[in-house]
Amino acid sequence: MFKRVDRFHTKPRVKIKSGKKLYALDNGFLQIAPTFFANDGISLENAVFNILNQKDDNVTYIKENYEIDFYSNNALYQVSYDISNEKTLKRELNAFKHFKFNNTKSYLITYDINKDFDIVKAISFEKFLFDDARGIDK
Repeated sequence: MFKRVDRFHTKPRVKIKSGKKLYALDNGFLQIAPTFFANDGISLENAVFNILNQKDDNVTYIKENYEIDFYSNNALYQVSYDISNEKTLKRELNAFKHFKFNNTKSYLITYDINKDFDIVKAISFEKFLFDDARGIDK
């Protein structure tokens, strides 16, 4: 029903001791939990995880001063439902600058925006879902 996601680290001891994230393997589970407000961002992040998890059993997240939601198959994925607010966009893009590794691709998954930002490619969830964003350079 759920899958635990470990923090990415090169040292196994640090990886084991680090905080874990938990994702539902079916977004329907998110709908049965009692909530006081709808959070489309959580649903979107969970859906992105499920797509990545289908191709890679070793999806991790990266966290130090900033956080990248997912690291999978030499690519960084950040999920933000809405980046129309300049402050939100800046926060999301700064995380990529902090963790940019050699030869990694960087994707910012949004609800509906497709745009290139310097080292980051923002893509809509629809494009991510249907164009297989794990290799999306079309």
